[in-house]
Amino acid sequence: MKIPPDDIRIQVQGTAATQYTGANFTIQASRFDKVGSVAMDRIVEVATHIRTFLAEWTDRAAIDTKGIQVVSKLGLHQNRQSYEYDGYTADYTCTFLCKNIVEGIALHRALTQIDGVTAPSPVFILDDSRHVQKLAFQDAVQKAMERFADQCAALGKKATDHVIVNWGVSEREAAVGKLMSYDPTEEDGGVGLGRAILKLEVTFVFRLKE
Repeated sequence: MKIPPDDIRIQVQGTAATQYTGANFTIQASRFDKVGSVAMDRIVEVATHIRTFLAEWTDRAAIDTKGIQVVSKLGLHQNRQSYEYDGYTADYTCTFLCKNIVEGIALHRALTQIDGVTAPSPVFILDDSRHVQKLAFQDAVQKAMERFADQCAALGKKATDHVIVNWGVSEREAAVGKLMSYDPTEEDGGVGLGRAILKLEVTFVFRLKE
């Protein structure tokens, strides 16, 4: 549907303070050997160590043990200089959910200290429940009305002569949590969480009243 010429679009970002409900972790490791079975045996050792490690943290960090997913695979290894296959690489990936946010930060630090294991920063999950979505949308409405009123005032027009006839919500950022942030005032090395904020990109369409 084509927008009439007199319609005016206002795009704003509505926000609402919320909380983190958990964090998704990923652990990765690779082992190389000229013999495939040896490479797999080495990655099995890593998997066993990680399994024991997570068992020790299960209660403390509230790890969802039923949701732990493990993938391992064996593939040919290609030499970067000669481009010839010179052995095998066994890859290991483990993903899981941690529900204790504070302990999750400590868990991540402990994971990064395991030799030969890669543990990217966990992705923290925002509470994007209906109530939080409502607050973010209400914030967007208020910002849009204020911005439109300011624009009308600058042009010598009356904002009350217009009405919102349509709107659209983009949820690209609606459930994206901040990753770990650095704050030198924090304890334990200054690694903590950013604020939990849900964001909604909303476009409002204003039209002259008939």
